[in-house]
Amino acid sequence: MRQIYLDHASTTPVRPEVVEAMAPYFTEHFGNPSSIYPLGQEASDAVAAARESLASLIGATPREIFFSSGGTESDNWALKGFARANATKGRHIITSAIEHHAVLHTCEALEREGFEVTYLPVDEHGLVSVEDFKAAIRPDTILASIMFANNEIGTIEPIRELAAAAHEANVVFHTDAVQAFGHEPIDVNELGIDMLSASSHKIYGPKGVGLLYVRRGVKLQNLLDGGQQERGRRGSTENVPGIVGFARAAELAVDELAPEHNRQLALRDHAIRRILAEIPSAKLNGSWESRLANNVNFSFEFIEGEGMLLQLAARGIQCRVFSPVQPFVSTHYNYRDHRKILVIDGKVGFTGGVNLADEYINHIEKYGRWKDAAVMLEGEAVRPLTILFLEMWSILREPEFEKFLSVPPHSVPAKGFAAPYGDCPLDGERVGEMVYIDLLNRAKRYIHIMTPYLILDGELETALKFAAERGVDVHLILPHVPDKKFAYALAKTHYKSLLDSGVKISEWLPGFVHAKVFVVDDSEAVVGTINLDYRSLYHHFENAVWMKDTACIPAIEKDFQKTLEFCRDVEPTRESIWEGNVLLHLAGILLKVIAPLL
Repeated sequence: MRQIYLDHASTTPVRPEVVEAMAPYFTEHFGNPSSIYPLGQEASDAVAAARESLASLIGATPREIFFSSGGTESDNWALKGFARANATKGRHIITSAIEHHAVLHTCEALEREGFEVTYLPVDEHGLVSVEDFKAAIRPDTILASIMFANNEIGTIEPIRELAAAAHEANVVFHTDAVQAFGHEPIDVNELGIDMLSASSHKIYGPKGVGLLYVRRGVKLQNLLDGGQQERGRRGSTENVPGIVGFARAAELAVDELAPEHNRQLALRDHAIRRILAEIPSAKLNGSWESRLANNVNFSFEFIEGEGMLLQLAARGIQCRVFSPVQPFVSTHYNYRDHRKILVIDGKVGFTGGVNLADEYINHIEKYGRWKDAAVMLEGEAVRPLTILFLEMWSILREPEFEKFLSVPPHSVPAKGFAAPYGDCPLDGERVGEMVYIDLLNRAKRYIHIMTPYLILDGELETALKFAAERGVDVHLILPHVPDKKFAYALAKTHYKSLLDSGVKISEWLPGFVHAKVFVVDDSEAVVGTINLDYRSLYHHFENAVWMKDTACIPAIEKDFQKTLEFCRDVEPTRESIWEGNVLLHLAGILLKVIAPLL
């Protein structure tokens, strides 16, 4: 079956001409460029020639080009290196909300060092407003980083105007040009760019090599120490074959830029017109006018993304969803939409742990019986649940709030009240954790919890212990059959400490517990999507409902007690906690060290 590859924004194959240019530096000219003998000097000359070539392609001088392992390192170096070197001048940085994670996560790391970051919003096309940018500049602003073109939706930002605004305020301007380099004309002097990141494998070059352009006079701390390579700025033996291949790929890309741009532009616009005309409920994401010639990004209403991908894959078409989940350690685990919301006609709403999958209704029993929980809302509580849905729906499209919120809320007589709430990883407010800790701190008689995962930070674990130590019946139900063995092992590392403090732990024997439930003193309860783990609490979009004195609270507690009938009680002994599974025990000990990364 013939495959059609549609993910060149992620990576490209290496061109034959590039492979040919690289080949001698794996075999004949393999010397270390730091060595003074002829073999080393041959390699050094090749690196110097590549540096000169790449510099000329963007209007820079060779001394302003520094080689790196790729775009991610270049972004890290630009932001961390500049911020740390210039912290005495100010500690404020400006970026956009749609940057690549190489910039966003670097900014988050700098915030932990005491820097302040403003994340500018974008319009419905993914464009940063120049006026918003100007308004965000403060007297202590030292650096701005706005990507040249977005890696998902292909929007080209107004770099010249943004850089000019930055320079008016004496702010250094960096751009992540990984998607634009080799595809769009770039002259750093004409555009006013002070630092620029680029990568080889987006332009038919090898992986593992990139560059950072740093305008002469820009002060930058080293990111990597350990040698005198790159004029003492980046310790590490140069990747000579990669650097040679990068330069050759860039030369070919620039030589062919005009005809290739026109060819891709014609194909892009043809695809956009056909899709919009022939596929119902298709929406172009990003700007049509200010867009990379090699980028098309669509969303399709009423179609589940992963299911569509499987259908496409079966027909030989490879593509990618926004923010996909990758196995093992991956930044793509962050910022997942973990919310489960169903609203019908603005009158009835549902939320809880239940996803749209066969195991959630026990149609299949992949992990034994599946235990889950959800609530149905009527009346005024449906309105905030609707808003939570529309907030997510409108991230990459025109807001539709008025259409769905203009109808008066359905009136239902009821006692107590229910308050749906959301949790966003981008606003710095840990709403889910604060609600849980508040319930633990206020509980007087009991707090009963069902959760599939137990991966805690110090504050939440302390709140559980303190509640038990002051006489509150703190009781957790967790699964006995795990869906993720690593998470199961990590959960058990918390058991001993909690049990020793008086917390009760039971494991549901029939299978997997997916419910996220707190019930307190017959008077309060929380049902939602928020697990007791790092990612739910800090890194995912989540939602839940807090209820006070509502009629369903006794039913929630009754369900908890009924579930206990099919549980085993865990004792504070190694045998009871680990059940003789030595490998699981060892895995738990090792994984706890790196738990925040999983």
